[in-house]
Amino acid sequence: MVNAIEQWSDKSVFQSAVPAIFGSIGDRVDPAFVKDREALSGQPFNLAAMKAVAPFALTQIKAHAALLAQQLADSGAFLAGAEPCLADAAAYYNFWFLRSFAPGLADRFDDLAGFDAWYDRVKAIGHGQRASLSRSGALDVARASAPEASSILASDADLKGRTVRLAATDYGRDPIIGVFAGSTPYSLTVARDVEGLGQINVHVPRLGYSLTVA
Repeated sequence: MVNAIEQWSDKSVFQSAVPAIFGSIGDRVDPAFVKDREALSGQPFNLAAMKAVAPFALTQIKAHAALLAQQLADSGAFLAGAEPCLADAAAYYNFWFLRSFAPGLADRFDDLAGFDAWYDRVKAIGHGQRASLSRSGALDVARASAPEASSILASDADLKGRTVRLAATDYGRDPIIGVFAGSTPYSLTVARDVEGLGQINVHVPRLGYSLTVA
C-alpha cells in the first residue's frame, strides 16, 4: 500500500495541488521561484492558466482528500492502522503544502469525517531532531562510504554493466547516466564514478522513470 500511495500522492494529488495553490496566490509568487520552475521543466510556469483552472483543481484535491477519509474510516487513526507509517507522510505533504501556502483553502475539508483529525495527528509527529550538515561534510560522508551490493532482477540481467540513461517521464529534464547496477520490482540503480568521491549509486523509482541504453 505504501508504494501505491506514494505514487498516487506524487502524481495525481500533486498535479491537482499545484494549480489549486498557485492559481489562488499567483500575484504573490516570487518571480525567482517561477524562473526556477521554468528552468526545471523547460516550460512556462503559467500563473494565469493556473488561475483559470484553480476552481476545477480544487474539486480534484477535495476528491483526493475524500479518498483518504474513506480509507481512514476503515483503517482507524492512520492509513495503515493504529500506527503511522510512510503512507501517512506521503499523503500528508500535499495538504500541508496547500494549507501552508494557501491558508484560505484550509476549510475545504471540514465536511470530510476524520480527515482533519488525521491531518492533525500526522502534523503532531513533527520533524524529529534536526542536525545541520555542510555541503563539504556531506561529501566527506559520501567519500568515506561504499555502495552496498545491489541485486538485479532476472528480467533485467541483460542490462548488467551497460551504460544506461534514466530520465523522469514528467517535467524533470536532467537525465541520470551511469552503469546499470541493480533493480527491484519498484526501483532502478545506476553506478556513477564521481571525481573525488569514487563510485556513487543513484536509486530511482521504477514508476515515473524511463530507461534507455546510452
